[in-house]
Amino acid sequence: MEGLETVGSALLTLGLVAVAVALSLYQKLDLEKDIGVAVVRSFVQLAAVGYAINYIFGLESLSAVVLLLAGMVGFAAWTSARRARGVPRALPVAAGAIGVAAVATLGVLLLLQVVPPTARYLIPLGGMVIGNSMNTASLTLARVRDDVAEQRLKVEAALALGATSRQAVSPILKTALRSAMIPLIDSTKTTGIIFLPPGRW
Repeated sequence: MEGLETVGSALLTLGLVAVAVALSLYQKLDLEKDIGVAVVRSFVQLAAVGYAINYIFGLESLSAVVLLLAGMVGFAAWTSARRARGVPRALPVAAGAIGVAAVATLGVLLLLQVVPPTARYLIPLGGMVIGNSMNTASLTLARVRDDVAEQRLKVEAALALGATSRQAVSPILKTALRSAMIPLIDSTKTTGIIFLPPGRW
């Protein structure tokens, strides 16, 4: 029975992927290749990370947990930077933002003793924080790139009038940050109703 359930879940997942591909083709979004690569990578990565997590759970070593989380931050930053091609220093910016978010959030949880310093809690929670931070960084960087390209004349005019580069793109950056943070705020608002944190139910 367990094998049949696994096959059924896999077929359901592939069915949802097929729907996404069909929608991309119908709307001419040109996302079919990205969807296919994402599916293959997710299967491989889940298998690899599953083995790594089982190994770390066996070690019960905090340093191993830190190394794994650092690797997750690095991979998330690399993913965001690739999504924001053309943005100067995208990789260090994404790495800094994601790393600070992960350290700050997990640090507060540990400091207040909300969760114990064990792999069983830190890895899932760290993955959630890093994943959300990666999405926000990707959306922000991509939006800044697109808006700067669209409003190039306004930016150049501001620079010509003596504004610094930071001042010239400040309105664009604020708009990008606001747009990128809305999904994160909405998911936080609905935590416990729609988004359920991992735990024993």
